[in-house]
Amino acid sequence: MRWIRAKYPLSVTKNNLDPFEYFFNSQKELEDGGLEETPLTDEGIQNVDDASILLESLQNSIDYEKHPSIKVSYEKIPHEFISKIVDDQNYLDWIDDSQVQQKFLLNKYLKEKKDIPVLIFEDFNTTGIKGDWGQHDPVLTNGERNDYHIFFWYSGNPVEKGGTKGGGVGVGRLTFAFSSQVNTFFSFSVREDNSKFFIGLSCLGKSKKNPSFDGIARFGNPGKAQDGSDIVTPITDEETLKQIHKGFKLKRGFNEPGTSMCVILPSESLTAKTMTLNSINRYRYAFHKKRLKDMEVLNYKINKNEILNTINKLKPEEHKKYKEYFKFLDECEIINQEDNLKKIDFENNYNPSKIKKDHLKNENIEEISKEYNSEKILGFKIPVVLEKLVEDKQQKEIRTKKINTFYKVFLKKTKFGLGMDDVMRGTMPVSDLRVFENDDAFGLVLIEDKDALEFFKMAEPPNHRKFEKTKELVKSYSKHNNQILLLKSSLSSIKSIIEDTENKQSITATQGFFSWSGGEDEGQSSNKKGGEDTDKEISEWIFENPKAYKINKYAKDQMVGFQVSSLNFAKECSNRIEQIQKVLNNPKYKIDNNQKNRLEKQIDKLEGWSKGQNLEELYPATIFIKCAQDIEGESEDKIEKLHDKNLDFNFSNKFKSNFKEFKDGDINNVEFDNNNIKISISGSNFNYKFLFDSIINEHTGDAYDLAISSKISRKN
Repeated sequence: MRWIRAKYPLSVTKNNLDPFEYFFNSQKELEDGGLEETPLTDEGIQNVDDASILLESLQNSIDYEKHPSIKVSYEKIPHEFISKIVDDQNYLDWIDDSQVQQKFLLNKYLKEKKDIPVLIFEDFNTTGIKGDWGQHDPVLTNGERNDYHIFFWYSGNPVEKGGTKGGGVGVGRLTFAFSSQVNTFFSFSVREDNSKFFIGLSCLGKSKKNPSFDGIARFGNPGKAQDGSDIVTPITDEETLKQIHKGFKLKRGFNEPGTSMCVILPSESLTAKTMTLNSINRYRYAFHKKRLKDMEVLNYKINKNEILNTINKLKPEEHKKYKEYFKFLDECEIINQEDNLKKIDFENNYNPSKIKKDHLKNENIEEISKEYNSEKILGFKIPVVLEKLVEDKQQKEIRTKKINTFYKVFLKKTKFGLGMDDVMRGTMPVSDLRVFENDDAFGLVLIEDKDALEFFKMAEPPNHRKFEKTKELVKSYSKHNNQILLLKSSLSSIKSIIEDTENKQSITATQGFFSWSGGEDEGQSSNKKGGEDTDKEISEWIFENPKAYKINKYAKDQMVGFQVSSLNFAKECSNRIEQIQKVLNNPKYKIDNNQKNRLEKQIDKLEGWSKGQNLEELYPATIFIKCAQDIEGESEDKIEKLHDKNLDFNFSNKFKSNFKEFKDGDINNVEFDNNNIKISISGSNFNYKFLFDSIINEHTGDAYDLAISSKISRKN
């Protein structure tokens, strides 16, 4: 057994592009302190999930003991044993002539005859790495994937795993190599049929001395491929494997199915704490749902029963948040099983980029807002239309096949600062799409339908942390941008619709008075025949002025508050004109001459404002804001009143309340009176941020639930 590094055959076009550049750069950033994530645990957990013996029936499996588990340990492996594997002059020369960051580290250990640290990542109750090393091809003669060949011989994935699997791009496996300071790892795998093998892989990158070298060297038995090329075949001799199993101090039994990854000289950033916290943060859904039975990182345990205890040990400030979030996930599962979800209706605009209030017109938004404020879980079914490119071999053309699919969204209000959410493509967490971390809501997006799983899997880059326009997606679907944007914004869009509804002001059409909300006129039926509307009354809001600003909760530097910023008023005016014209052109509306004249005058006024004319009709103006906390459980109509000076805000007392302001644009003055704030503005372009530290109930020690209401009126 020895190391082999093949050269490109003479018949193969030489490629000077470096397929490992991303990993080498990431490795350098990690050593420079630029990265905090630990991709080894990400890739390892994903592989375990994909290789689960009970993959198809796992969700409904009663025998929890057969679910996959993981054990991560550190061992000091005796110099004498490691030397048999790595003290190879060719291999050491290749290390010196490589892109490896710590290229002299291994030589130093060998010369000083020091025991070598090894990180061992082992999985249990999995299939092991399947496939046939006798067939040096990504597809077996029976048409199935050759997982062994793909894992150890490909950068990139030549054969699709299927939409339900976690990985798919095919470069994540290299994270084991790049978690080593010398980019080297070994794999000991036991399959379901009790066959076993051992093989090593070192990701060296480009060679300066001999550019025709493969970027990867492999350790095992010398062999020949079908074309006569020198290759490595894995070590399978039973006695040698027993020596290797004992030498690496593997915890999994010699005949126990699963795979052990042995990373020599692991990166110093891979501590027990960072690996444990990263695993919890990324795969919290899988552990809580028992998709993964158990993970043990040295002395830290992660499973459904122990995960909260582990969080309390390593990050106690997060314990309460996780406890409430796991309760939310359990409640979502019940709602999901009942399939009693609210409907989103896109009608003819079947692929919008964002959910809007009009898309909920078949639901009672006021009722939804009340449910949300009473901390009930809201569940929504979001339709998606895909346009898949399909080869028609008979007609010799590529045609578009329209596919209707969906995903689900769950939302619940929580205390400020306790927010968490997950986007789950099957069992794969797409963690960079989280929007509620440390906010005031829980959220969950579940992509479960087969067609949606396939589409969004193709939209994932190698690290599976976000959705974007990948090459695979562009080649497979004619439209993809709006579907991705829609899913990314679903949670925040629905939350914004609810918050707009709960902050809506009841106003009249007084000149210079801006409405908080507004939408397409739904009308009120005044006469029905045969169960259908024959005419509609015009809602009064159509004559109100468009929305001029938005207000959101805001947090920074352990302070909290709100941000008030202007909208594109010209665009809001144009949207309102479009809504009025729809009313004028709809024969179902009962419009007399006076109403028609009034609507036409409103259009003229809006057109002027959209061009920046006659803005003196609107400005200067004052935005009135109230801040309150409902610690004492007052009713909604009393929450904005000062009811306890020790528990409510008094922003006029600067000695008690420490706060920060940020002003920009057309803001003339800001006045404070107890919990009332008046912002004087002179034009349509402004931004105001207000942060304060009055966030704790002096009696209970709990964080408050901030309530904000606002309105705007023209100064007389």
